[in-house]
Amino acid sequence: MDHILITAIGPLEWVRELGKTSSETSFSIHVNKRDERIVTLAYPSKYPDKIRSLLFSIELGSEIYLYVDRMDRLMGEIIIGLDLLNKTHGKVFVHPEVDRGLFESSIKGTVVEGYGEFDGRTAALREKLFEIAPVEPKGEPMVVVDQAFSVKGVGTVVLGFVTGGEIRKHQEMYIYPGGKRSVIRSIQIHDKDRNEAPVGARVGLAMKNIDPEDLPRGCVLTSADGKIEVGDEFEILVKISNYWKDPIAEDMHFHLGLSLQFVPFRVKAIGGEDGSDRRIWSIRSESPIWYRRGDPVSLAFLDSKSFRIFGSAEII
Repeated sequence: MDHILITAIGPLEWVRELGKTSSETSFSIHVNKRDERIVTLAYPSKYPDKIRSLLFSIELGSEIYLYVDRMDRLMGEIIIGLDLLNKTHGKVFVHPEVDRGLFESSIKGTVVEGYGEFDGRTAALREKLFEIAPVEPKGEPMVVVDQAFSVKGVGTVVLGFVTGGEIRKHQEMYIYPGGKRSVIRSIQIHDKDRNEAPVGARVGLAMKNIDPEDLPRGCVLTSADGKIEVGDEFEILVKISNYWKDPIAEDMHFHLGLSLQFVPFRVKAIGGEDGSDRRIWSIRSESPIWYRRGDPVSLAFLDSKSFRIFGSAEII
């Protein structure tokens, strides 16, 4: 079965027409199924109240579908987030009542400028979504955890997303940042038992010999021990948004987003430029996170009076 995981950003009533609501935590999941293909949409349902809802949704999808029904500060923040996280694969629909010239000037020089356009009619878009090619299952098997809980007679159950490779029943998995190990007892996709699950699938996993408390949101399960690093102090190569005007200094506090992790951190030191427009920061997070060197992370300042997403970085 093919699984396509995309990000949908736009009016709530629009995304509800694209897929049946499946769950809601920091974001909502909407699902459409046909024959041997499942399209899952991640939607930032808690945005704009919670910026992490937008960041989580953006990071999950292999493609972005952006429905522009207005041009305001929040749409500007969305465009900045897509650009800083380099989400180059996407399509956009601009509502006829939106000032087209203002939209085009707002996306100039961003990744959104390279997006194609999609038909705003939901029936037409649903057909197109089923034509998206699934992501190739490359790399080590990885599952990012959205939530974990205990079920009577089953034990610990994880709900999450396969973001790399392919997972299999009875596979041993390492858990980061906690460092424990567990085995996949069973795999379910939309209440049906499966022996494996490819990248893009939203899965329910029954796990052996592990408690829900050891599987917080944002942790990752992987079969490849040693490929994931864990830490709370590291250096990042930072790119600041052109729209960020406030000064940045040592000992300032921000939030760092990586996959479904969103943790506070403090700037310990700001180094020189690397020869481009990026600077090297030394930072310390409030709690340990898992990471792979080179993965993009988002930087947010929750108390900003303008745009909360102010930069992106990679851990070096």
